[in-house]
Amino acid sequence: MRKEDIVFVINPSLWSTNMYPSGILYLSAYLEGRGLPNTILDSALGVPGLARGERERLIVEKIRQIKPRIVCFSATHREFDEVVRMNRAVHDQDPSIETIVGGAQPTYRPADFLDNGFDFVGVGEGEVTLHEFVGEVLGGERRFQNVKGLQWRLGEQIVVNPPRPLLTEAELDDIPVLPYEKLDRRYFEIDLRMIRGLPLRGALLLTTRGCPFSCSYCGCNLIFGRRLRSYSLAHIEAELQSPAALEPLLGVTVPPGWPPGEYDRSALEFFRDQLRAGGPSHVGWYGWYAITRGSNGQPESLVAGAGYLGPPSGGTVEIGYSVIPDARGRGYATELVEALTARAFQHPEVHAVIAHTSDLNVPSTRALLRCGFLRVGPGPEPGSVEYRRERTTAT
Repeated sequence: MRKEDIVFVINPSLWSTNMYPSGILYLSAYLEGRGLPNTILDSALGVPGLARGERERLIVEKIRQIKPRIVCFSATHREFDEVVRMNRAVHDQDPSIETIVGGAQPTYRPADFLDNGFDFVGVGEGEVTLHEFVGEVLGGERRFQNVKGLQWRLGEQIVVNPPRPLLTEAELDDIPVLPYEKLDRRYFEIDLRMIRGLPLRGALLLTTRGCPFSCSYCGCNLIFGRRLRSYSLAHIEAELQSPAALEPLLGVTVPPGWPPGEYDRSALEFFRDQLRAGGPSHVGWYGWYAITRGSNGQPESLVAGAGYLGPPSGGTVEIGYSVIPDARGRGYATELVEALTARAFQHPEVHAVIAHTSDLNVPSTRALLRCGFLRVGPGPEPGSVEYRRERTTAT
């Protein structure tokens, strides 16, 4: 089958937001993991600033061009009108395409969609329901009465199938790493800001499903239940360690061979273990990413890993840094040393910053000396040298 046979649509009203649709990513990943390639249509179809009507037209036209067999929509109450319009337009140009809608609004008001042009609604958690629905369509059997969690129209009659049980935690962990690479990179321009002279970028990583509360204004528990289900730590780590996941999470290009030098897997595992043990108070005292900006001022490429070896101890913190080979000799190490040192001295309890390098590592030594560090003697490892910079009245 073609990847274009199954299409997910990200609604035009969401194109200008920086919160990517994790629900669609989970559905896409679930199908991919079961041998069903698929396509996501999103803001990559157009340039920023298009009117919503033009965005809808682009989606419908793209569907006409690629001729899918199934088109999948998702909707909240705010997106009801645009989803209904696009569904009608898709059916007007090709009645043979099967369309299905899921999400919050379809779950607690499925009749709104079945009465306005949709033949199928996925109610509740969607992965298994969509997988079975796709199987019935592509296999030609069309035994929709066997698909739990599906409501559908049979002539003038609305058929309500039995509800779909929630996924277990083991089943959640069976979902592959989300295919972030399918999305327009603009979704990952999330809250980029400068904090104390260093770039900070946030991204969404879901670690649980469900909610233990029963707020009257929220439909979350209708979809995900009132029991909190956690993804395992191994699953979360797999996503964080995936090169395919790191690039869109940071919103920049990750160079081949990442991570560089001493900022290797053992260093990453050390940072992970220390953050896990130390909790929120240790955030910022371990790994940092160094990212260049393009000619347009936007973040462009990952060039170095850097950070501290932990929170201040006895008034001292230790820094480390490693630049990718292709970016060496451009002053990035000096810039990193200065930025890490300045950040450390913003904490009153820090009186000195230290670093360890080797006499053979001339560029690293030069960077430390440029930033006011002094050689103080042998380091803890054979062949290593300790450099130190004390707080002054100016810092």
